[in-house]
Amino acid sequence: MKFFGPLWQPFLKLFPFFVVFMASLFHPYDPDLGWHLKYGEYFFHPPAGAGRILRENIFSTEMPNYHWVNSSWMTDLISYMTFSNFGFLGLSILGAAIITLTFYFFSRAARLDFFEKALTFPLLLYLLAPSNSVSFKGQLLSLLFTGMLIFFLREYEERKSKIIFLTIPLFALWSNIHGQFILGLAILGISIALYIAKLVTTKVDMGEIFASSRLLAAVFLASVVAACLNPFGLNIYYEALRHFGNPLQKYVAEWIAQEELSISWWKHTGVGVILFVSSIFVIFSGEFFSKLTSLVVLPFYALSFFVRRYMWTSYWLATPLISPAITLVKPESRKWAEISGSLILLIVLASSLYLNNPFKNLSNMSWESYCVKFQNCSGGAAQFLVENKFRGEIMTFYNWGGFLIWNYPEVKPNIDGRMHLWEDEGGYSAFAYYYPIEQNIEDVDSSKYSVVLMAPYKPVYKRLRVLAAQGKWRLAYEDKYAGVFVRN
Repeated sequence: MKFFGPLWQPFLKLFPFFVVFMASLFHPYDPDLGWHLKYGEYFFHPPAGAGRILRENIFSTEMPNYHWVNSSWMTDLISYMTFSNFGFLGLSILGAAIITLTFYFFSRAARLDFFEKALTFPLLLYLLAPSNSVSFKGQLLSLLFTGMLIFFLREYEERKSKIIFLTIPLFALWSNIHGQFILGLAILGISIALYIAKLVTTKVDMGEIFASSRLLAAVFLASVVAACLNPFGLNIYYEALRHFGNPLQKYVAEWIAQEELSISWWKHTGVGVILFVSSIFVIFSGEFFSKLTSLVVLPFYALSFFVRRYMWTSYWLATPLISPAITLVKPESRKWAEISGSLILLIVLASSLYLNNPFKNLSNMSWESYCVKFQNCSGGAAQFLVENKFRGEIMTFYNWGGFLIWNYPEVKPNIDGRMHLWEDEGGYSAFAYYYPIEQNIEDVDSSKYSVVLMAPYKPVYKRLRVLAAQGKWRLAYEDKYAGVFVRN
């Protein structure tokens, strides 16, 4: 637009991503943050010298020295280096930067113009808010790598770009960052199959089909091998595959089905309606076969009804199929498309600054604010346990394990966020023992624990109150967020 001069086009390119960055600045509150930091610290400052990856469980009382395949060991290093130098603010900025880069790669892959970004970005920010608001964590890096993978595939699909070979080192890095690399391999395999189907249905020369098939099959196999380039070798696959169909997952919210008619269920169903409308539009516009590879979203969208964790990946993969529906409301004039898109993004920016208020929330971050605002963990209760060295086995709240490991190493939690799928050679699972007691399915009075640190809203807390009234236990400490019960 001539009125705005030469700065207008750079503004259109940068403004959507600036809005995303500002809307993604959150106080870090990952409940696993503490043990991620401790693992990173161990790598740089272990007792036996720097550079050693911690493989044994030395941070909790349950399952001591359990050998764990830590697929996020490199994320732990990033977390520790960032936190040790820049604190919570550094993690917040890093998380927002990774989210913004993810938007960049998916928008490039979907070939979104400015108006399409103005409508798609706010929708994605809304849908992904439960994941993004946790701030920096390994899963954000996995979603970024998914965006890079989709971008590489799109570049090959349209231009036969050699950038597809970057897929191989991507998986070599990904398998050291987060266990979701195996989901990336599934996306790669399905996308390749859809691309070959596209070539066949569009009656491309058979020589080109065979050449593309050989090249892409080689890239896929090389990526599978590249993922083994980590400190744990093939065991990285075993650890990732343990998450599929494991009965212990029913105790973890992100691995269970969405509750029917819940807000999350309705949001996910709404995305399905958008995908359906957009697909109909694509079919009638004659672009179905050109968009065939975008159907990679469908299996992950369907699985998301049964496993919540797949939602975030499915929303990102839906981007290329959502964009065609936007043309139904897109102004024909480029001028008005740019003006209306700018107004939409300004409203989103103002709303996020008002609701999230990052400048206020990020100005005074600490472990105290981490606890008070999000985890409701109690430094007072932990300090009480430090000062009163109680004998006997202690039961601590699962979500506070990371907080205790980093801030109060003298108080070893019995369990923490690493351990929900751990099972030793004898079949013992610390989480399977802990969870029924926390939910008061099994009586804490019959358990091995003699000290319990617990949040008041957990069912076992109410049971301990009854036991204290009966004189079997006593409430040794209580504040707004926690109580410490000791067996008499």
